[in-house]
Amino acid sequence: MAALAVVALAAGFVFTPPRNVTPERRQCVRMAAEFYHRPSDVLSVDGLEMLVHVVLDKEHGKIGQKVYNKPNKKGVRTYDIGPMQINSGNLYELGKRGVTEEQILNNECANIFVGTMILQEGIASAPDLWTGIGKYNAWTDRENGRKYYMDVWNRLNHSWGRN
Repeated sequence: MAALAVVALAAGFVFTPPRNVTPERRQCVRMAAEFYHRPSDVLSVDGLEMLVHVVLDKEHGKIGQKVYNKPNKKGVRTYDIGPMQINSGNLYELGKRGVTEEQILNNECANIFVGTMILQEGIASAPDLWTGIGKYNAWTDRENGRKYYMDVWNRLNHSWGRN
């Protein structure tokens, strides 16, 4: 299963973003995929673009939205920010890069760029593509990461089925 999906993502199979995606969002996702893609990546630019659209669809966040999570095992309660539902646990590291919560909360394209960066960093640091995709949702919890990447896999299959 995973090998087939890697081939599909790497080969840039024809993918149609959800019909309700604005031209501005499409353009922003494309620019983010081009910006964060590296020649050594397992994903093509088109594959990364497709993956970002699927993550946006899965996360289903909105501009100006914060969604509060249940407390984790340590009792810490985080929240997810904007369209790509960037976890507030990333804010400290993002601040070191000059990115503010205000930017990713109220600027859709900034949120997409930062979300794509986090997604790409997870993929680059993982032993395989799917574990990396799971890190977008659960950096250290392998079981939650597996659930996340399985949902992404199902959404990718559904997207290909529309073409």
